[in-house]
Amino acid sequence: MASMSFRPRRVEDWFDAVPNLLSEDWDTEVEKPQATLSHLACPWGGRLIRVAVAGISVSDAPMKKSHVLVRPETRAAFGSGSLLEHLAPGEAVLRRWADWGLLRLCSILFGDMAGPTFTTSARTLKTAPVLTHQRLRRDFPSPGDAAMAFF
Repeated sequence: MASMSFRPRRVEDWFDAVPNLLSEDWDTEVEKPQATLSHLACPWGGRLIRVAVAGISVSDAPMKKSHVLVRPETRAAFGSGSLLEHLAPGEAVLRRWADWGLLRLCSILFGDMAGPTFTTSARTLKTAPVLTHQRLRRDFPSPGDAAMAFF
């Protein structure tokens, strides 16, 4: 895949830069009846990771489906990481810990063995900070959808 000179900064730009984000052209690593874990070459290097989950039951779900995902700054206020910078509604920089399950799983599956995730001893892993820039978009790419990007 050809190298690109820019990295998308908005969720909308991702769909322009990588038109097959919603296609089935991904390399599937895990496929279960209600979930898949896939990856795809990124135009500017590395891999994009997609987790698709179906059949999730949400108690007291909001009327609008796109409101099921919680804004990153709200998650931080309730203990899911520390809010470092609030950039806009639904966009924030958070400090998470290297023992965050999703981070460790993706690092193991896709070979990213650098950084605090694996260079820190198990005893001090919980205190190894990992910065994540998170962005939530509602009703995108289609009405009723929600997209969450982690940079």
